[in-house]
Order: sequence, then C-alpha cells, then structure tokens
Amino acid sequence: MLFAKGGMYRHCAVVPKAVIEANISQDVIGAEPSERLDSYYAIAFLQSKYGRPQLVRWEQGNAQPHLSNDGVKGVLFPLPHSTDAQRYIGDKIRQAERLRELTRILDEKANAALAELLGETDESWVAGAGTTGVFASGGFRTRVGAGRIRGRLDPSGYHPELTAISKRATKSRNFVTLLEMADLVTDKRAKTSSESALGAYISVLHVLQAGYVDMVAASRYQPESDGRLCNPGDILLSGINPVANRVGVCPIRSGQVACSPEFSILRARSGVDPHYLAFALRSQVCLRQLLHLAQGTSSSRRRLDEAELPALWVPISPEQQRIGEWMSTRQRCTAASYTLTIAARLLVEGLIDGHVAEADLITAQKALEAGDRSVDRGILQCLREGDALGAEPVIPDVDSLYELLDESEEIAV
Repeated sequence: MLFAKGGMYRHCAVVPKAVIEANISQDVIGAEPSERLDSYYAIAFLQSKYGRPQLVRWEQGNAQPHLSNDGVKGVLFPLPHSTDAQRYIGDKIRQAERLRELTRILDEKANAALAELLGETDESWVAGAGTTGVFASGGFRTRVGAGRIRGRLDPSGYHPELTAISKRATKSRNFVTLLEMADLVTDKRAKTSSESALGAYISVLHVLQAGYVDMVAASRYQPESDGRLCNPGDILLSGINPVANRVGVCPIRSGQVACSPEFSILRARSGVDPHYLAFALRSQVCLRQLLHLAQGTSSSRRRLDEAELPALWVPISPEQQRIGEWMSTRQRCTAASYTLTIAARLLVEGLIDGHVAEADLITAQKALEAGDRSVDRGILQCLREGDALGAEPVIPDVDSLYELLDESEEIAV
C-alpha cells in the first residue's frame, strides 16, 4: 500500500500486480499490510467517511500538513469477522484495476492503428512535416501571402508548423478537413440558464484524460453560467486552453444534458464514428494545429475561434469503426472503474453503519466463486449514493458492467 505524505487529497493506493518492481519517491510511504488485512479492502475503507478522517487526524504541520510513518501505523481498520467479506469488497477495487488495464490496452491498440495509417507515430508525423522558420528559443519567422490572410493578424495563426502540417496533409489521401467529417452545431443547440433543471451539466473540467467525460461529477455540478443543450453522441471540443486537449463524446444520460459555452459542439456526419473523430482530434496531428489556431496572450486562457475549426486537417482511417468501438469501450471501462470504486466505499460504510449485512457479503462472495452472480447483482443494484428519495443507483446497468468485466478477464488470462 502507498500513502502520499502531502497534499490536501490524502491519496492512497495499492501497487498493481502488473508492477513487478518499482521505486517510490521520498514523498510516498510504503506499507505492507498483515495477512489479516486485504489491501484492496483497506483502500476502500481509507476512501470512506470513516477512513479519511483518520488520515487527517494523523497529519502533522500547519502550513504544509503531511502524513508521517508513525501516522500510518496509527490508522485503525475495522475487520469483518470473515475474510470473505473483505475479499468481496476488495474485489470491487481489483475489478476496477482490471478495467483500467483494459483501457490502457485499448489506447495502445488505437494508437497503433493510427500509427499504421500514418506510417509512423502521430508525434513523428508532425515532426516530419518540418519546422522551418522555428527557432530553438521557440520564436519563429513566417511569410504570409496576401491570399492566405484571413480574419486574424496575430502571428500564431500563421505559425510555420501549422503551415507545414497543412501542406503535408493536403498531399495525403489519409486526411480530410473537419468540415467533411462533422457539422458545427453549437449555435443550433438551445441555450440553458444556470437555473435550468438538468440531468447533468458538463463543464470543461469534467472532460478528463483521453476524452473521458465524468458524468457522475457532471450530474452533481451546479453551474454558475449558462450553457447549451447537447445530445448523446455529440463531440465536445473545449475552446479554452487547447493544450489541455479536452475532447470527448457526450454519453447517454437520463434527463437533459447541457455543456459549458466554452465547448464547440460537433455532430459527426453519416458514416463517421463520433468516438473515432474525438480520438483523432486528440491526436498530436490535430492538437498541434489547435494550439496555433488559438488566440490570447496567456497560455492558460488561450481560446479557439470556432470559425477556425472547419479547415482543421483530421486523419481519416478505413478502420475508424473499429477504433471508435475501442474508444467507446474504453470510456465505458473508465466509467465502470470509477463506479466500482464508489461501490466498494459504500459497501464499507454500509457494513460499519449496519445497513449492509456481513452475512450477505459472505454469501455473495461464495456464490461468485461458484460462478453465480445473482446475489452480487442484487447487492450492486441496491447501492445508492446518499439517502435522498429518488437517488439514482451507483451502477445503473449491472449487465453492462458484467460484460466489461468478462472482457477484461479474457484479456487478463
């Protein structure tokens, strides 16, 4: 088990089995649990409302609070009478870990398919486009003919790298403009106010690594600004700070979903897979174009003018449907890994509060070992975040979760 010494979030984790050997920095505490304690169950407890206060309790220092080795030793763990109950809860974290491994494999397959299309990695393709006119200091010189002048006069919009990518893409049959793959529908979507009753509001910060859209956080978010309605399958491209590379696909969600006005909303044209297009837009080929097309003096507040997007060059693959399926599965795996972690935390809290019977967890674990998921299904379907009337289940589609777990199990074998 690993504990971060500093930081307000009090991170803790288990070293995955896939890691054969690794070093830890001086800012991390390593701990080996006793045989009586399932390390994954312990992590679920430490994320609970009973575990986190203990980590806070043992912190030292005011300006920069930190956790010490003695503090970790002082953490108390509640132990169920049976190891089967621990294993049942711990397995939820193990399953989440397995799904994260599947997302890594799917990322590798998608990137390999793009590299096969380009004949090299996307980073190498961009480098091969040339950087004539770019100085080692980062500055550049460029010459722009009158015919290339458009509605901007800032130098970044005519960066030599942008010109080089455009020239190389024009000569390749593997590239088309974004306008040929998607329609810009931002202005066609109805506006919403900050007080609108919504099923979810997607802010820029809800689009995480590799395009995952955190709908759990989006459903809890109370927006302070107006937004626009978006539909499942819409591609959301953040126009602020493009270096963050926030491009995702709006998932299916009950109730109306709106997004921040910082997003450009794209709708994939017939025959174009939205998950593939979002993946392609996150590639280095597109990211480098977006970086130069943005305007503004502050690197963190640079913005894209939506009018620049139609001419963006995007790689188009004959395998786009397959890549799109990989990316769709990837996002579902990421969502399921988050919900499994939440489920483990709720099970620990329910066990301590008396809302969950240890005997039920033991029965579920033994049934799972015998290949019977019926008891586990019943437990998962009953889990709710909070006691509010009408609270949605943490895992709304257990069958879909089982499908992903079976797929991850096959890859693990």
